[in-house]
Amino acid sequence: MEIGRFVPDRFVFSSPSTPQLQTFGSSCASRSFTYVGQGFWFATLPTATLSAVNAAGGTTTNYPISATKPALGESYSDSGAPVALDTAAVGTPSLGAPASGAATYSAAAGGKLAYTRNASTPVAPFNAAAISLAVSASDADDNGANQGIVTTPTPLSFVNIAFDSGNLFRYGRMRLLNAAGPTTVDIPLTLRAEFYQSAAAGFVRNNDDNCTPLAAGNFKLSNHNGSLSGTDVSVSVPAALTSGVANGMKLVKSTAPVSGPGSVRVCFDLDSAPGAGDTSCASSTSANHSFLQGPWSSAGSYDRDPAAQVNVGTFGAQPNNLIYFRENY
Repeated sequence: MEIGRFVPDRFVFSSPSTPQLQTFGSSCASRSFTYVGQGFWFATLPTATLSAVNAAGGTTTNYPISATKPALGESYSDSGAPVALDTAAVGTPSLGAPASGAATYSAAAGGKLAYTRNASTPVAPFNAAAISLAVSASDADDNGANQGIVTTPTPLSFVNIAFDSGNLFRYGRMRLLNAAGPTTVDIPLTLRAEFYQSAAAGFVRNNDDNCTPLAAGNFKLSNHNGSLSGTDVSVSVPAALTSGVANGMKLVKSTAPVSGPGSVRVCFDLDSAPGAGDTSCASSTSANHSFLQGPWSSAGSYDRDPAAQVNVGTFGAQPNNLIYFRENY
């Protein structure tokens, strides 16, 4: 007959799964890379069986393992990346189906990893091939009774965790170009994703971005001048970028033609919440893509939302009898 509290000698992990990280942090079919600063997580979570065992290695079936006991600890690292791995939002791991001295460890279902994006210094593309995870378990309840802290002498280790659709990371930014057009038709706008290639090449168009989502509510129209008012124009956008460009994006006139020439500022709110960060571009629905902000201010830091001026019926030094005029860069 056994009496008293049952304290195991140690904790042991067994039967680990093969986890897989999710490229681009989404299930977009054509993804092949992830942006630096963009959150990503597991497509297949890391799991394993955690057992409380005695000195001989047998399971201590009477140990009261539960959803919160023993305590779990996770440590994520990447020894090969040129920037630090941000683990602040990985969430809390869980122990499921506890019974007879064993339970199933799993990483949090809603966690997030990211590579830290330095707003002052872009980095060249790199492959994330060395992300690792170490998991430990401990119970200190009987430490004061001279039982010591029960731990995992050998932590569970997942090394070089693969991505499901490519481990390439790019430092990106979104760019919005100035435009002009007549008062009689909608004006095409150019919004494109770019990434930092190298010190020599600088930023180039990101032709592989077919996944970044867009919504009309992400765009703020302000500084209406001339004959334009807040009700005269709006922005129409596609659901997502195609080959790095917002195909079909345009400034839409509520009436055609509008009453006269004027201009308006169009801004893409990339911050994490309405009114956050770059407050000059506070839209009704921010895109939560601050990792695509650029150096669009005199300070030069990559923390500003892209903006452009659209001239309607006016073309600078060009004559006003032009049918259509647009600058391409």
